[in-house]
Amino acid sequence: MKSKIIDSLRRDMKALHKAGAISKITMREFEKIFQTSERAQRKKPVTQAS
Repeated sequence: MKSKIIDSLRRDMKALHKAGAISKITMREFEKIFQTSERAQRKKPVTQAS
C-alpha cells in the first residue's frame, strides 16, 4: 500500500534536490529511510477483524 503523503514527500525531496537545496547524500539517506519503512509495512501480518 502506497501512501499519498509519502509519494508527495518524495516528489518534494526530489524537487529540493534538483534545486540544490539538499545534497545527494541527504537524498540517499531519505530514500534509505523510506525503503526501510516500506519493507516494514510489507512484513506486518494482515489481521482480520472479528
